[in-house]
Amino acid sequence: TKRIGSELLLQTESAITNKKHFYISIALLCIAIVLFILQKSLGIESSFIALMIASIAMLLIRPKEVEKTLEEVEWSTILFFVGLFIMVGALEETGFLEYLAKHILALSRGSFQLAKVFVVNVSGFASAFVDNIPYTATMIPVIESMQKLDPQTFGNLEPMWWALSLGACLGGNGTAIGASANVIGLALLKKYYNKQISFLQFFKYGIVVLIVSLAISTAFLVVFF
Repeated sequence: TKRIGSELLLQTESAITNKKHFYISIALLCIAIVLFILQKSLGIESSFIALMIASIAMLLIRPKEVEKTLEEVEWSTILFFVGLFIMVGALEETGFLEYLAKHILALSRGSFQLAKVFVVNVSGFASAFVDNIPYTATMIPVIESMQKLDPQTFGNLEPMWWALSLGACLGGNGTAIGASANVIGLALLKKYYNKQISFLQFFKYGIVVLIVSLAISTAFLVVFF
């Protein structure tokens, strides 16, 4: 690293100090991705895959520097996600997410166009505060039930999947906790640049990006679907 003025800059050429370790890391990353894709078929949990690959990487790359490696782990970020998933799990177990999903159906009043608008916008704002994975998992059977309840109106569910995908994905732009990348990026910003962006500071700009993104997505769905 080097300093220019008051800014701390990271030199990318100095990040990779051992090409062999780099190739091992890339290979393990590819294996992890394949295992994540096949986890349901293999009957193993994603957490087991992540810990297994991380352990193998540590043994192959830094077998004698375990303590040093653990010191470099972003523990604050990991603990944040532990707490976040506990809260999301509580919302899921108490039925709050299902309650929210059912009300989207009620508000649409059997209108396909209105249902698309509700799904993309509610999904966007919900995913800004609630992790998009359990929200999406909750919404999938709800959207499928639309077709069963009203096959004539909801005969083609492709637009609804687009609405759910766009809303759940773009919702992460709204808050600092809306996406994993946001949390990790802010943690690295604080660690390497000693700069901290508060939740409200992020929200002030993020909510604008979210609203504009959802407006464009809504227009896209209405015009093309």
